[in-house]
Amino acid sequence: MIDGSYENLLQFIDKKLYQQDQYGRLVPEAVSRLLDGDITDNYRTKTLICRLAAMLDDDFQTTDSKIKKQIKDRLFGDTFDVEHIQSYNDSNLQERQAILNEWKDQINSIGNLVALEMKINRAIGNKKYSLKRDAYRDSKYPSIPLILKQYPVWTKADCIRRQIAEKEKIMNYIFPEKTRTLQDQIV
Repeated sequence: MIDGSYENLLQFIDKKLYQQDQYGRLVPEAVSRLLDGDITDNYRTKTLICRLAAMLDDDFQTTDSKIKKQIKDRLFGDTFDVEHIQSYNDSNLQERQAILNEWKDQINSIGNLVALEMKINRAIGNKKYSLKRDAYRDSKYPSIPLILKQYPVWTKADCIRRQIAEKEKIMNYIFPEKTRTLQDQIV
């Protein structure tokens, strides 16, 4: 991979992306299924997916090297954290178990997770979305203003809508020509 040409590297990656995995599933199908549920089982998976989702909301295709560096620093610097919009360990102890029972795997899905500055994430703790909104306004991640604009309140239904949109955004980016065909097969 290191010594070959750029074209050969792209062919190698493309071939790997459309092969079957060890369980006989096509890789796009496996990624699609991953994005349908809990992505927090593996720290690297969770952070990679959240970084990719944040990048896709940013101006990542710019030719401005300053902006590219800012995006890289945001996504791979020391300030990156993954935020649960609906807290996994809600600060209201009386409601915590009911929330987990209602949300099930959605609580750890890409619909409920978003890239956020570590400082902001740690400061807001496990508060309700209505209390987090003010702190979210200080974020430099473009995903956050989109959430604030689209979701004045945060419900499980909102999480599911956002999960569908995030999954489609990611699948279209990774597997652009295969996404429509794959979605038709899975549905």
